[in-house]
Amino acid sequence: MIFIKRSVQVRFQKKAWLRKKFRLVDLASNAKKRSSLIGELAAIPSWLTSMLVAHGHQKCWYCERKLPRSELVIEHFRPKRRVTNVQGHPGYYWLSANIKNFRIACKNCNCRWTNPNGVVAGKGNYFPLIDETKRVSVRNKDLRAEEPLLYDPLCQADCEGLIFVEDGSCLPAADDYVEVNRAFSSIALYNLNNPSLVDARKKIFGDVYLQARLASSIRLTDPHLFSEAINNIRVKAQESSEYASLVRSTIRKINSNLGVCI
Repeated sequence: MIFIKRSVQVRFQKKAWLRKKFRLVDLASNAKKRSSLIGELAAIPSWLTSMLVAHGHQKCWYCERKLPRSELVIEHFRPKRRVTNVQGHPGYYWLSANIKNFRIACKNCNCRWTNPNGVVAGKGNYFPLIDETKRVSVRNKDLRAEEPLLYDPLCQADCEGLIFVEDGSCLPAADDYVEVNRAFSSIALYNLNNPSLVDARKKIFGDVYLQARLASSIRLTDPHLFSEAINNIRVKAQESSEYASLVRSTIRKINSNLGVCI
């Protein structure tokens, strides 16, 4: 997961329109009507999706796979219609049209799947908290009281919560109980150890490791080839590159003396 700087500022719904829709949702006579109204709130224009996809370098903000625009969608960090395993919660419908609640995700991370290894993963409508008693269930309440168990790509500290190992899988970076819990919750609900992702990251890890070993062995004997190897690593570590957080983690782990500025 690479840090996404929150620089996109746009309002695509008027405040008066939103207030009216919120009141209608609150007064909805049945679940079907309520769901339909929330759907109207969440009618996100394609130009906004394209803008956010471009802002995140055409990558899923969770797993960092680089994908065509057609395979990337806006995902609501806090679910808009309901929260799985939280009985009676109406969903964070008042955030349906709030760009601060939007994340760009691929289907692998956004939807519930049974992976080829039999593991069921994916975010779906899950949004677990460290302390369930702090959950906000009505609009106009301060969401800052909530402490999500899921890492957020818009939070730089969260993006440093995972490390990657040689086999391509990711693990918690810290040994603090709460952070370990948050890391494993994020890995499971974002499907970050999906076998296809693990295989892709394993290949990248191997490429970076070989380039780093080559650079170490020729640093003094062949400055030109050393520079070329370092540049190859640096390109892979750019935030626009696929699996950049893996590359950065690998460099810090195995070749801190190479002088690669990332």
